[in-house]
Amino acid sequence: MASLRKRGKHWYYRYVDANGISRERKGCPDRRETEALAAGCEAEVAKAKAGLIDPKDLLLREHEQRPIANHLADWKRDMLARGKTARHAEQFLERAGKLAALSHGSKLSDLETNRTRRAIERASTALAKSLNSTHLSDLTPDRVQAALAVLRNAGKSNQTVNHYRAALRAFAHWAVDKGRLNTSPLRGVKGFNVEEDRRHERRSLTDAELTSLIATAQNGPDVWGMSGSLRAMAYRLAAATGFRASEIRSLTPESFQLTRSAPVVLLRASATKNRRPVEQPLSQAIVADLMSWLSDKTPGAPALPLHHETAKAMKTDLEAAGIEYETEEGVADFHSLRAYFVSALVRSGASIKEVQTLARHAKPQTTLAHYAKVSAHELRKAVDALPAPAVMPARRFAIDLRSEADQPIGMRFAHPLPIAGDGEGHIESESGGIAPQDPQKHKTPEVPVVAELGRQLAVTDGSGTERGGFEPPKGCDTLNGLANRRFRPLSHLSRLHAN
Repeated sequence: MASLRKRGKHWYYRYVDANGISRERKGCPDRRETEALAAGCEAEVAKAKAGLIDPKDLLLREHEQRPIANHLADWKRDMLARGKTARHAEQFLERAGKLAALSHGSKLSDLETNRTRRAIERASTALAKSLNSTHLSDLTPDRVQAALAVLRNAGKSNQTVNHYRAALRAFAHWAVDKGRLNTSPLRGVKGFNVEEDRRHERRSLTDAELTSLIATAQNGPDVWGMSGSLRAMAYRLAAATGFRASEIRSLTPESFQLTRSAPVVLLRASATKNRRPVEQPLSQAIVADLMSWLSDKTPGAPALPLHHETAKAMKTDLEAAGIEYETEEGVADFHSLRAYFVSALVRSGASIKEVQTLARHAKPQTTLAHYAKVSAHELRKAVDALPAPAVMPARRFAIDLRSEADQPIGMRFAHPLPIAGDGEGHIESESGGIAPQDPQKHKTPEVPVVAELGRQLAVTDGSGTERGGFEPPKGCDTLNGLANRRFRPLSHLSRLHAN
């Protein structure tokens, strides 16, 4: 028997589901209507126990009645329990929630925020209100696709819009795995081509620029709470290993194995992007500096405690060093040091497989398309290193300059081929000039003509046997053209000639 209790203006009823779990649902302000809802819920539980209703359907119906804000909160707790960082969980929750609110019909202007506290509070209130009135059934492919179009039309890049789609898709997959949805509502929702709208193309620093950047940071003041020596060592390590800023933050003194014959730095699986452990080789040029840097570091503590605004700190060092932040090739931020690492490997002569493995990319196309940078100077050097092409001798072609009406039919339809002569009985001499042909040498043999028949026949050596010939053509059919010309042996004509 369901039990009722009143909280505020609404009644709530508690019942036991088909699995024996006690659950509570929100009813109505009226007690009788709440009792009717409780009775209907108990009837469904009874049918489920009798096998008349699938218990999964009841569970899906129960999840559908909860607002999507509750599901998103459960998803965030699950991400933290699975080892995701708080920043990752907050970012995915914000993107998935905003896209769900837009799918429900909220305006993007109400959800956008700026740096003022009042705007942030207003947007947070509008987002929470929208999510509390949104349910899982509101996430349909058409609505989600339209919400992505709203973000794109508002000026967000294709890459950013795809990030929103990836966050909501991760939530939908989690809901399916937990039995809260039958299928993912994002099936059929298409992303956008990133290559058509790249707004943050990175470039690789040159050797001279990297040297100047490190020297400037080493002698510079503190930026974003990071000392100059910390920033300089982080730049050197990123350029020597290709590690990302988040990966460098996760390193401890125990991560560096510098006393081995082949020094390496270790990354745990939870700190990498592909969630796989890394054992990255280190060059001997940086080992001595790392030993000096780690000599006074606390075991277990971050070896290079970088601020999360590493890109802004590097931009400050670039300005102090007189290096342009943005050029025609792209911008130079902290992740550009990873591009420098890959480009340096390519210049050193490493194979594509070696570069791909050291960069930890799943596909070589990613390595070549986005990280292996080539400057215009290097392209010019590569072209200048090509061998000189062989000089091809000039050839003369017979060209008939007469009009098409005056040309023979064979010249009008035949494929033009190079010939040795000039088409007027002259051939090219050894000295390169045009010499007349010998009329006796190139004389065409005469063919006897049978006067009685008025046509040429191929005659034999006197044995009386004709090798072949053609009978006179009959009149052409205007519809069939030359299709009624027939070729057949002319033995009957040979007999007439013999007589």
